Amino acid sequence: MRNFSIILFECVLYNEKLYGYVLKMKTDLSHHISIKTKIMEIDKR
Repeated sequence: MRNFSIILFECVLYNEKLYGYVLKMKTDLSHHISIKTKIMEIDKR
């Protein structure tokens, strides 16, 4: 049973890392999109 809790803890830790990575990707992506729209707005002028 002690082993199971260690595995569970490692899973949670891994998911936290994964979630942090996904969150970073999302912010990078939204940042990238906002830059793209700004460039497009400049091109329209």
